[in-house]
Amino acid sequence: MKGPLHTFCVALLLFVSLQVGEAKGFRRVRNLSYKDVKEPENCLHSISPGSVVKYSYTILDERGDQVQHVGKDRPAEFVIGKGHTYKAFDEGMIGMCPGGQRKISAPHTHMWGDYAFGTVKEKESVRILVDVVSVDGVDERMRKLPPNFVGSPHAEL
Repeated sequence: MKGPLHTFCVALLLFVSLQVGEAKGFRRVRNLSYKDVKEPENCLHSISPGSVVKYSYTILDERGDQVQHVGKDRPAEFVIGKGHTYKAFDEGMIGMCPGGQRKISAPHTHMWGDYAFGTVKEKESVRILVDVVSVDGVDERMRKLPPNFVGSPHAEL
């Protein structure tokens, strides 16, 4: 079992890497900036509005303190684009694939609004590391199907 020191070290490394990476390789979409850390090959099913997504994540405040964490053993699940989760997830996960990992920098307007939450102060931005477990029931193990797999778009009829 991983203890509080491990969690702190992971959070610190994530925060430092987000700070360094902010200027290098981050893309912007609306008010979010993000960087894909892990992009799976041969993605058969990426996230789009209406997708049912299972994901794990870690949210850090501007000082690198962990605010919230949901692990892969009990991932969160929601429908993209329906307002069932924070805007940062709704907008920042579009285009991701099962097994993908993305760093997202989100303003307060895409999280808790003008309110404080945990160690996050009023109107403070957050950093998020999100891992996609599955999209519409397709997980990382199902990404690469053999060409003749029944149900594959490449299977011969």
